[in-house]
Amino acid sequence: MMYFHFGYKENKILFQFWNTASVSDLLIAAIIFGGVTSLMDIVTYINLFMVKRAKTITRCCSLDVATSERCPEHCPPASIKKYTATHFGSTILYGIQTALNFSIMLAFMTYNVWLCSAIVGARVLVYFLLPGKPNPMM
Repeated sequence: MMYFHFGYKENKILFQFWNTASVSDLLIAAIIFGGVTSLMDIVTYINLFMVKRAKTITRCCSLDVATSERCPEHCPPASIKKYTATHFGSTILYGIQTALNFSIMLAFMTYNVWLCSAIVGARVLVYFLLPGKPNPMM
């Protein structure tokens, strides 16, 4: 039966050897998952920012170099070409992001209120701290 609980003894949080037998063990696990969650959100932010910047540079620089003028305010939509360094970097970041997401999901599925609170709290904190969030629906 799956339900949220406030206990501190968890068996097999993410790996078979990762058990918590005391409150300090659970606190360390919560700090680790808070850090992993923050890292995942930062990787997502960097990936979205990198893709958005590459689209802007591709669109505006091609106009700047060709005409030696400033980039117009309303540029036509641009896309990132495959097999470029930007696309390769974005793919690597996406793979890291996916692995971190699934790890966080497995930790959340322990239904331990303290671990879940650390995960949600870290996401909220990173969202609050990162300036100018890029639109994920690019």
